[in-house]
Amino acid sequence: MVELNTPFKWSEDFAHFTLKSKGALFGIGSGVNQLTLHNPLYDFPDTILDTGVQVWKEIYQQLNF
Repeated sequence: MVELNTPFKWSEDFAHFTLKSKGALFGIGSGVNQLTLHNPLYDFPDTILDTGVQVWKEIYQQLNF
């Protein structure tokens, strides 16, 4: 895990959501050679999907639902 010293540029909407409900934000990096998310040529790297699933699985298991 890496904690950033500055916020994500796209996190300001999330900050408004957490005014109403508890929440957390995490991002899964796709590499330094990847186009930015809102670039029209951006192509989501499917190879990071397994990492995202594992993160959610771990969160779910730790919350003991």
